[in-house]
This record gives sequence, C-alpha cells and structure tokens, in this order.
Amino acid sequence: MLVLCPEHVATIWEDGWSKEQIRDRIQEITQRPVRSLLRNEEVGAGLDPNQFANASDEELNRMIPKFRNNENIHIMVAGSEAGKFSAVLEGWASGATGSIPTSRKIND
Repeated sequence: MLVLCPEHVATIWEDGWSKEQIRDRIQEITQRPVRSLLRNEEVGAGLDPNQFANASDEELNRMIPKFRNNENIHIMVAGSEAGKFSAVLEGWASGATGSIPTSRKIND
C-alpha cells in the first residue's frame, strides 16, 4: 500500500500522472530477473532453484514483476500539509488469502 500525502499528490497530478500510470511505473521499476529471485545460501526465501535447474539463460533472465497485477498496488491519500511525508506499508496481503482494502473520504 502506497500512502501519499496531499502535497505529493499535488505534485504528481501537476505532472499529469494518473493512479494507473503510477501503478505501471511501480511494476516497471520493481521487476527482477528470475535468477535474482532464486533461493540460495545467502537468501533463505525465494523460488526453488531445483525448478529452474534446466532453465535456459533466456528463462533465467526473464523479468518478473513484483506484483501479480496492478490492482494489487493500493494507493491512497492521507495526512495533511505538514511536509512531504508519504509512506509504503509493506506486507499488505491481498487476493484470496489476504485482506480487502476499504477506504472512505473524511471531510472536516
């Protein structure tokens, strides 16, 4: 979940970005090649290297997005005009095993 402060939102909108364009860009810059996602002696979590034992260089170099689809990247606006402070909430589980995000606008 990406939580943007109103000041960041103003800057982003002034530059003409939509939420969908932000999601596309996040997908683009968080892609990694399969080979960097394989579990090894330094990284205990990741893809099972045995499943890729016979993979070609092309398969190992294939780029994998961080998120299954753009709908899994939740963007919301929160905060006030106290400086440009935005946040990323890691570990938000979505889909069948996760949570369903809900939000509502709060008017002063």
